[in-house]
Amino acid sequence: MEKRLTWEEIVRQYPEQWVGLTDIEWEDGDIKTAIVAYSHLKKNQALNMEYVTNGDITAETTYDQGWFDLKLSIIRDGIIVHKKKRKT
Repeated sequence: MEKRLTWEEIVRQYPEQWVGLTDIEWEDGDIKTAIVAYSHLKKNQALNMEYVTNGDITAETTYDQGWFDLKLSIIRDGIIVHKKKRKT
């Protein structure tokens, strides 16, 4: 079974890379915990994986980018879902 990690643990264990996350626990729009399904991805690979899995895998970056607002549109069951990421 994969290990659930806090966002801080994910950033420490997978520094400066794109990761594919599953089973995310959100808290106030931020990732509290998740399971890392994939690591060492290029940005386009990570975003494509999110698209082809219909959002079952979420692409996130652990690059230090400070605070930012990004609205990411995901098509899930024919409906556009907006996911707001607030910090990395």
